[in-house]
Amino acid sequence: MVIDDDTLVSRMLVRALNEYDVAVYDDGQSGLQALLGGGEPPDVVICDLMMPGLSGAELHERITVERPALLDRLVFFTGGAFSARAGTFLRRDDVRVMHKPVTVTTLRQTVASIVKR
Repeated sequence: MVIDDDTLVSRMLVRALNEYDVAVYDDGQSGLQALLGGGEPPDVVICDLMMPGLSGAELHERITVERPALLDRLVFFTGGAFSARAGTFLRRDDVRVMHKPVTVTTLRQTVASIVKR
């Protein structure tokens, strides 16, 4: 699953992960609804950190409370922390982060390592 408000980034991620079936959500709220819907959970969730509406950090907070088994499947994708709160979030030991720009190799390795768990 990819949750990102930037269509170009989402398309790049889908192309790079062409061996996987990737569902794309263009905002945090719709991605959260899919994750909390009770269906089969995705193997990996790549989520943008900075999005209007529901941010990646806020999505993480909701998942922590409502579906904590998904936490080890989350990877946050960011071009940087633009607020003190986002910076603090990214420094947490329990948060996996890929920084933009990311190579296709790093992206694929990260996803594969989560899928193997």
